[in-house]
Amino acid sequence: ILLKDIYGGETVAESVPDGAVVTPINDITTWLKTGEISKQYSYTTIEQVIADSTCTESLMNNENAMKYLARSTEFANAICASETTMTYLGQSAYVDNTMLNSDIWSEKICKSAYFESVLCDKVPTMTSNTQPSGEVSASSTHPEASSSMLLYPWNSFDGLLSNTSGYNNGWHSSMPSTFEVQWLQYKFIAPIRIKKFEIYRYLDKNTVEYTAKIQASNDGKLWDDIKTITVPVPSVCNEKFSEYLNNDKYYLYYRYSFITSNIAVHNGCGVTEIQLYGRMQN
Repeated sequence: ILLKDIYGGETVAESVPDGAVVTPINDITTWLKTGEISKQYSYTTIEQVIADSTCTESLMNNENAMKYLARSTEFANAICASETTMTYLGQSAYVDNTMLNSDIWSEKICKSAYFESVLCDKVPTMTSNTQPSGEVSASSTHPEASSSMLLYPWNSFDGLLSNTSGYNNGWHSSMPSTFEVQWLQYKFIAPIRIKKFEIYRYLDKNTVEYTAKIQASNDGKLWDDIKTITVPVPSVCNEKFSEYLNNDKYYLYYRYSFITSNIAVHNGCGVTEIQLYGRMQN
């Protein structure tokens, strides 16, 4: 305890504020106190704290201070705009149970230019449906899938994009004569909380806007709907579309399910590349 009062020959320590409940929030002085470093530093603005990497790192490695920071959402813009502070967030042992449990902080982190300091693409570069790890599967596969037409399920996780002539790398479904829900999924080797989803779309004469669901499961049978999204026609081939996921659970399976009938009949449906960003369960 760093703040002390001397009275009657006895040392009386001032208790450290509980970061989970103390008020006011969005107050630098209070944040420093929760991190037990207020005696060394007298900063009063978030910019001053960010400029001092030693102070910032100390706060990020203090669970009590991280609980307070998760409640102090007015600090989010400044912290998420700094590569240094985002790096310290990603290295903190407490980020999962504090910042990523806050919808506001999670979204700011996902939209930061430095989000990969906190969230990692957890699907490895796949060379088959089961290699190097995890398992990719789909509702169906295009009849022309081959070594030259890379349209297998795993091709949407192989790190390669389609060329401008249309789809030739990335999963593509069959072409049913009647409506069938088509889906593409990845099974992780351990539960993970995915917070950001990115998809790349190919572009050809049959490309249309569609609606899809991002779903998750722990047994591959019962699925929770994480988010329903509308994906527009890309302006260029391989255009990237990103979605923040308000997901507070850890799952083994994540599925991309097409639910718009006009793309699931005759022409089938597919994606060039999918990336899933999150953190494994501690």
